[in-house]
Amino acid sequence: MSSSASGADAAATSNSPAFSCDVSRSVSPPVAPPAVGEVLRLMIDGWPVAVWNIQGNLYALDDICPHRGDILSEGGLARESDGSFAVVCPRHGWRFDMETGDCLHAPDRLRVWLVQYVSDGILVLACPDTHEF
Repeated sequence: MSSSASGADAAATSNSPAFSCDVSRSVSPPVAPPAVGEVLRLMIDGWPVAVWNIQGNLYALDDICPHRGDILSEGGLARESDGSFAVVCPRHGWRFDMETGDCLHAPDRLRVWLVQYVSDGILVLACPDTHEF
């Protein structure tokens, strides 16, 4: 999804997979997207979600590691051999693909959120196949 926002940091686009979603949540109060190289921590319906801006592209994943419950946004990012990015759990180093949410070490998966910057904040879409509201 392309951004319609102006400004250097707002010119981010989403690289999340094109799931068919029928539920959306606007962040309230409205917030700007994270700057390039930064992460934004949010609570969506009481659930922690992190939004990363990697090279001008927005990625949003659950912010809790399914292994031991650590906060993933406190970890780092890794560039994989295929050029994709992964978030690295700060406790045990488990890596999760930023586009699919798949764990690269175990059969675990994070929920991937579609995210697009709109003029009044970040619009986060939850995919109904992996999240019940």
